[in-house]
Amino acid sequence: MTVGNTPVLRIGILTHNVLHHTQRCIASLQAHTSVPWQAIVLDNASTDATPAWLSAIDDPRIVVHCHAENLGVGGGRNRLLQTLLPAMHDDDVLVFLDNDIEVGHGWTQPFLAAFAEHPRLGVAGRWAFSMLVHATWRDILAEHRAVAGPVDTVQGCCFWIRGAAARAVGLFDEALGRFWHEDDDYCIRALHAGWDVRRVPCAAIAHHEHGSGVALKPERLAGSLANQAYLVTKWRAMGAIDQHGVPVRPVPEVTGQLSDQLGARLRRGRPLLRTELSSAIADATELLRGDVTDDRAGVLASPTVRTLLHDATIQDAGDTQRRAREAVAQVANVLCARRGDGLSEASASGGGRAFSAVCNPAAWDDPRWSDTYTQSFRDGAGVDFYARTEVCWRDGHLMHAMRATNALHANARVLVVGHPSERVIAALTHVVASVEVRDQHPPSMHEIIGGATRVFGAARVNTGSWPIPKAIRVDPYDVVLCPNASRYAPPAGLPKLWRTLADCTRSGGHVGLGVSVRLTGPRNGRWAECDLLADDVLLREQGLRRLGRFDASVSDETLLAAIPMNGADAWRPRLARAVPPHRVTLATLFCRRIAEDEP
Repeated sequence: MTVGNTPVLRIGILTHNVLHHTQRCIASLQAHTSVPWQAIVLDNASTDATPAWLSAIDDPRIVVHCHAENLGVGGGRNRLLQTLLPAMHDDDVLVFLDNDIEVGHGWTQPFLAAFAEHPRLGVAGRWAFSMLVHATWRDILAEHRAVAGPVDTVQGCCFWIRGAAARAVGLFDEALGRFWHEDDDYCIRALHAGWDVRRVPCAAIAHHEHGSGVALKPERLAGSLANQAYLVTKWRAMGAIDQHGVPVRPVPEVTGQLSDQLGARLRRGRPLLRTELSSAIADATELLRGDVTDDRAGVLASPTVRTLLHDATIQDAGDTQRRAREAVAQVANVLCARRGDGLSEASASGGGRAFSAVCNPAAWDDPRWSDTYTQSFRDGAGVDFYARTEVCWRDGHLMHAMRATNALHANARVLVVGHPSERVIAALTHVVASVEVRDQHPPSMHEIIGGATRVFGAARVNTGSWPIPKAIRVDPYDVVLCPNASRYAPPAGLPKLWRTLADCTRSGGHVGLGVSVRLTGPRNGRWAECDLLADDVLLREQGLRRLGRFDASVSDETLLAAIPMNGADAWRPRLARAVPPHRVTLATLFCRRIAEDEP
């Protein structure tokens, strides 16, 4: 269907309760959609005033269907597809919107232009990601710069499809239930069918995430992981995933060879992820343009960016080569004390002990950290440079230290002091007998399960108050962890906290904690000093012996990345954060309790 020579944009919207979101969505479409359009709104058995309000809409462009049964996301969108697709030409496009989307002036133009420019573009979205597929789950990895380009999956809240692609791919998979990952599956199937999937930046779309129609957090987690396991099996049987766990893209990529080469040179064991490469190219381009402050240069100087800049000094010519040399020199000055990329001294030696105590580049580059993090927590921060934060490093380091020292075993009893530490708790339940969680304000099991990144294992989990009254103390624990020690003691009180944790630990048991440390800035008692953590004599006075080496070799200017200079930019990972006049990062301390008869 066309109006004059202009195709009609088809819009499909699912609703379920939360009427004010639907009202805002419809109003924004009516006010800001400048091209001819037609919308079908399907209500998924709302129990509030939504059906009555929708039925009263007086706009010939909007058709309403109210279902007595909740068909879920996949089922509802299939009904919309079956209604909209027969009237569409192959090059017409439709967009599925969640009812918590609000659009602004010009919201359709970037997408319509992208479909016109790329004839093989089948699916597009405002929010998009790379994917890495494991044995039974898949990582959705950081989008960082959100630049235009090929991706593995786009988020379903704003989901554009070309008519020909919709006919080739077919319906959404209703075996996934009411929700979770139907958008991932549709994108993988589109790629498998030979269509392109791309991110299209568009500032005129806002997503007011409210969780309408979604179960409570623990049920969401379980449903998500069950659907991931189902999809991984399905995609591998289709041949849609390559040997590296990356979705196969039949559409040729201009940067494909570069991704392979950089992955090998950076010792990744796989090509760079699509969004990771596009983000690195954008960062390198910013440095090449010049007029970048030293602070910003430090933020942009990831290992991949530095490799791209180095290549430009050799391969390019003229002004580009000159600017590349200037950028390399600036980055070198900013990171003058930074070690070279690759394996740290600890990992290169092949030792099994825990590595550096302070979050620094060598610790990030150690593959043992990435492997441990990925296996334990099952999210993308371990493998995607742009997804990492200090907290990711801290949690992964504690898990690695416990694995490397054989502190974790099937009969182990673990005490976790602090909340939230849900990721660590969930990971521990798969390898120990019991986990006791204690906090000044004891969390509920619902809170703990809801904040985890994987379903819980077979270990028993109990909660209680901290500190533990001496009158009810039971047998000492095999492992005692305090991932956020700064919450439980000021810097001057850390030795007392170490002693308290040691008193809860059996002879020969293990103690691990994470603490915020000051790298630069005046001593004001807010953050612990590195030399406090380096004092092995003080540790021994508390009955503890350090396991692993201590390394505080982080220069004043060392930043793996940081919060962006422009607050409107996407979230950036970081090695250290600037809190003027301080620079602060995280450190971990992993110890064994000294036995009574130990010299």
